[in-house]
Amino acid sequence: MRRIMAVVTFYVFLFGFLQASPVGDPPKQKSFLRHLFSPRGVIFAGISTAIQHARDVPAEWGSGLAGLGRRYASAFGQHLVNASVHFGVAKALHEDLKYYPSETPGFRPRVRHALVSTVWVRKTNREGQAPAVSRFSGALAGGFVSKTWQPARFHTFAGGMSSAGISLAVDAGVNVLREFWPEIRHPRRRLNEARAQALAPAPEPPETETEAEIEVIELGAEE
Repeated sequence: MRRIMAVVTFYVFLFGFLQASPVGDPPKQKSFLRHLFSPRGVIFAGISTAIQHARDVPAEWGSGLAGLGRRYASAFGQHLVNASVHFGVAKALHEDLKYYPSETPGFRPRVRHALVSTVWVRKTNREGQAPAVSRFSGALAGGFVSKTWQPARFHTFAGGMSSAGISLAVDAGVNVLREFWPEIRHPRRRLNEARAQALAPAPEPPETETEAEIEVIELGAEE
């Protein structure tokens, strides 16, 4: 029964995430409340809950509906801490919270861009990029603070670091999904664009002056 509940929860929240995934141009900067209670946070807390419930972790919380509820509250609480610190530090350090798709075509360059964008972000007050201090800070805060309401055996440094690492890995995966989501959601559109580019006539080379034209110009200049 526990595993059935976990699988159902997982697929419900996964479907919600796919429906809420961003498409097109990067959105405008979100307000604090929208960042805190975004569909992504709610949905990923549900997916994390489903995984932990299937594993019965922590076992002290039980395997019934009450345990499922406590696991969701824990996962969403971690998200709230993570998102609060992430947003606050980003504003203080002028870090851009938006994701910008790669401008370089090709599978590998785009994957590389998505992964690098997890730890390297644009600045809002100047040109250039910098390490994503806000993302690291949020992941660490969420990882360690969330251990305080879990059973005592989880109150360890390794547990906090592991939770923070999982959070960063999830962010990296989300960036890769954001990068390729337009093709995943509309595969024919991308194929049609590639075909149109392949069938487009090659640009004509710019006209160059012939030797005769150059001679005429030179004669005219001498007169």
